[in-house]
Amino acid sequence: MRAIQLVLFLSFFYFSNPCLVLSNFPNDKCTPQDDTTYMFAYSNDIDSKKILDVVKRMPSIRLSRKFVKLARVRFDVQQPEEIVYHNNLNELRSSLNKSLPDPSLSYSNTSTGSDVISVLEKFLEKTKSPICGSRINFIVKRLPTEVNVESIIAKLRKYHIEVYFAISENTIGGNNHDALNEIAFKTNGVSIFLKDEIIDSGVFVTQRYAEDTLIYAANFNVSGQGTIELPPMTVPNKGGHWFLMSFQDDPVSDSFQSATLTCTNTIANNTFIFKDNIIEGRYEKFGVISPDLEEGIYTMKLEYKYDDQNVVRLFIRISTFVTAPPVDYWLPYDN
Repeated sequence: MRAIQLVLFLSFFYFSNPCLVLSNFPNDKCTPQDDTTYMFAYSNDIDSKKILDVVKRMPSIRLSRKFVKLARVRFDVQQPEEIVYHNNLNELRSSLNKSLPDPSLSYSNTSTGSDVISVLEKFLEKTKSPICGSRINFIVKRLPTEVNVESIIAKLRKYHIEVYFAISENTIGGNNHDALNEIAFKTNGVSIFLKDEIIDSGVFVTQRYAEDTLIYAANFNVSGQGTIELPPMTVPNKGGHWFLMSFQDDPVSDSFQSATLTCTNTIANNTFIFKDNIIEGRYEKFGVISPDLEEGIYTMKLEYKYDDQNVVRLFIRISTFVTAPPVDYWLPYDN
């Protein structure tokens, strides 16, 4: 009888926790509101002061209750390190303070490629915390060499893992930033380029470990100048929303001239306009803004101008922010 009761209890416990890890197999059936994991991953080649800046700013962001595990890992070191898991933000911050980038641990050659992709593979292999619906913030200084990322993209999609890359504009190592862009674009993630002196802000312009959830994701190609109609956006709830739009897909190009995103509510007929000059010069490759939006369906039109005909692959990501309730569904992926 006790054995039967135990089986019934475990069955109830399992089905009431969609992201529960059982028998060492991660479950891929979760929603954006289920318990999950947040991980912060940082290259050992980053200035330790920038990691300290992240640590100092972390308390200003309210931690979502769904992140029941907080992880960190330092990569681009001679001896690959294990991912370390914590139970709260204070533990994570303390751990980061004790494991800052250390030049003595770095690769001996600045041309050696990064093992950033291996970090993702290692995270997917772990079963000690829920991975379905997890978020990962990367700070990248060293680029990987040529690598096929299709397999890892398929796994990230399967488990709805959101990956955000903040990449130095002055990289070392390999020359394959396209691999990171591909992962970000195909998993509704983000890949942005920043000057070294503000690279820590790359953690905080994305969704990080807050309650916010994604409501719109679009990838598109542009060249020269023109206007394109993007897929419509559905805003399910009135409130604040966070816009992130890229203007360049590589760290060295300066061909970007201007961009204007016009979002028009088809019911209320009111319009929100996102112009590139809102960024006020702090960010050069992307822009951010947090407007209040009414619920409804919005048409999305982008006007752009570049000073050459090279094809640029861009993205727009829009998520709930502060006053808008988070959604409980996953957006489809945009190839």
